[in-house]
Amino acid sequence: MNTRYTMCPMNCHPTYCGMKVSVDETGEVHIISNRDHPESKGFLCQRGRNVHEIIDHPRRILHPLQRNSRESAWVQSNWDTIMERLGENLRRPERSAIWMGHGAVVSDVNRPLLFHFADTLGIKIWNPAVVCWGAGAYGLAATGVVETNTKEDVAANAEFILMWGWNVASQPTSAPFVVQAKKRGAQVTAVDCRRSEVQQIADEVLLVKPDSDAALALSMAHVIIREGYLNREFIKKHTVGFDEFAESIESYSPAWASKVTGLSERQIVELAKQYALSPASIIFMGASSMFKGQNGWLASRAIACLPALTGHVGKPGAGFGPRHRGFVKALDYAGLGPVPPSRESLPSHMENMLRVLQSGEIDTLFLFGTNFLSSFADARRVEAALTHVKCIVAHDIVMSRTMKQVADIVLPGTVWIEELGLKATDTYVYLMDKVREPVGQARSIADILSERLGNPQASFQTQKDVVNQLLKGLGKDITADSLRENGGKWPRQAESVGHSSLLFHTPSRKIEFASDLLESFGLARLPVPQFHRSHKTNQEERYPLSLRTGRSGTAFHSFYDEGRMLAKVYERERTPVLWLNTNDANARHIEDGMDVEIFNEKSSFQAKAFVSNSIIEGAVWIRDGWFGINHLTDGISPLPVTASEGLLPIQMPGGVKRIPGGQSSYVAKVDVRLSAPWTVMK
Repeated sequence: MNTRYTMCPMNCHPTYCGMKVSVDETGEVHIISNRDHPESKGFLCQRGRNVHEIIDHPRRILHPLQRNSRESAWVQSNWDTIMERLGENLRRPERSAIWMGHGAVVSDVNRPLLFHFADTLGIKIWNPAVVCWGAGAYGLAATGVVETNTKEDVAANAEFILMWGWNVASQPTSAPFVVQAKKRGAQVTAVDCRRSEVQQIADEVLLVKPDSDAALALSMAHVIIREGYLNREFIKKHTVGFDEFAESIESYSPAWASKVTGLSERQIVELAKQYALSPASIIFMGASSMFKGQNGWLASRAIACLPALTGHVGKPGAGFGPRHRGFVKALDYAGLGPVPPSRESLPSHMENMLRVLQSGEIDTLFLFGTNFLSSFADARRVEAALTHVKCIVAHDIVMSRTMKQVADIVLPGTVWIEELGLKATDTYVYLMDKVREPVGQARSIADILSERLGNPQASFQTQKDVVNQLLKGLGKDITADSLRENGGKWPRQAESVGHSSLLFHTPSRKIEFASDLLESFGLARLPVPQFHRSHKTNQEERYPLSLRTGRSGTAFHSFYDEGRMLAKVYERERTPVLWLNTNDANARHIEDGMDVEIFNEKSSFQAKAFVSNSIIEGAVWIRDGWFGINHLTDGISPLPVTASEGLLPIQMPGGVKRIPGGQSSYVAKVDVRLSAPWTVMK
């Protein structure tokens, strides 16, 4: 058997796990972990161990499909017919748009490829970060701290590790490095609204009320300043606006924050002291969940002030731990060919996106690897907006609920072993080798964009061309072939410490406690603890519980038809489980394991109750990705359109882009009651 190197297709940033794949003489695919992989070292989580189930899944789409209306039956078509129809649609590219999901970025090739295609032809394209971590990144970038330390640096040098809203089970490749640091003597503290799997490695878990993270961070800053735990030399050389900031947080005492967060004054003071006085403190921030509330970007902005006060940045073991990839270390699309001068583009702002779709400005919407209706906030409004789009084209490997409900054309996609690709981390670039030919008439994104839709500015014709052009953009003489000869990997000359130059991503090149740029957008010049835009006046009384969603060890957003294609893993979590505090459950006569209904004025959703004191009172939590849960969410965007992409340009996976701050709120005010048993939705 011919064995090839590849990577697990799950997007578990910041480390991707290595695989060895082979196909025997009968055509059966064999996958084993790659023990020689320099980062995962043979590890595969339960998702990776079972991802082979998608390859020849009976529900894979094998042929192009189209239908006359969204109520009519699907008819099998062919690529020539479909591409002719789409070619006509693209005669007016300014009335076309692209939205991609995690399914499209299984390989790091596809995201820059789609951005290049859109920017070249003048097609509108939105950054998918807004449904995940965009708001958190915006708050960090507004302050200036965007680079991260590597996992290896954390293991070797961190003395105090603060895991803020970070569930290690959802991104398990980083956990071993935290464990190594702990064995070396590092203290590990977690802050969250529930005791997730993180409690297995944390020395202490602090439960806080939802949307109170910014308040906690600013109160910690208050303590650090009051007690003199400051690095005044660092503040003088590398920050802007300290005096204003110090004055603005005088009222954010532990007594004040205790009422907001639910922590005791002692806990807040002790946390601030531990963080500030440790020789090397590092913060792991959650990848998405903690940023999906109305205070999401305020939280990351406030948290980013803590290393600025203490000098815990730009040195080994201090700063921020890895989440996703460091922005400046992404693959660029510059090597894919020239791009015309920038055209006017639409900001990646979720509320504005829906406005554009509702207005009828878009005739053709391309959906690449996304279960749009499952992943977008305020899903009812999304459904209504999509009725105004004349033609919706979806490219994926299986028919999602979004495709069934709103698509007009379906294009069969390839799985990761049927195309050549790349994965990039902070420290390595990895080859995702092609192992077999696509099944049926499945086609890769590169094949569709280059050979079929035709990009006249592209300097590539094949998937291998794309890979080699992206590798060329790294400035090194490496190719897909040389990667293959080198065991499928190439080490990057990346810093193990973020911001080692002590230059930061702001107009002043310093960490900005006070921001003239944000003030010019009509936003607060200084960090504030809460977002002041309110719900309906009576909503708190009618729906007293705050709904939060997040990832788990069994699922990753709505990947692979909400996880149902991974049958062995799905069997462990076939039913949605709602975490509910014991006091909240008792008040509603709900016991552990009962069938319940989560509801508000927008919609309702059924689940099984998990009653425990492992979640703070007043909050309920459910794993994201379940179809229907986002019918409950409010979809309010905390940042105005004018501010959402106003920060400085930065190197991102789609080229030099602006960090999108247009994430909508995924929270909901809800209540819970007993219901009929939950049934599997088809």
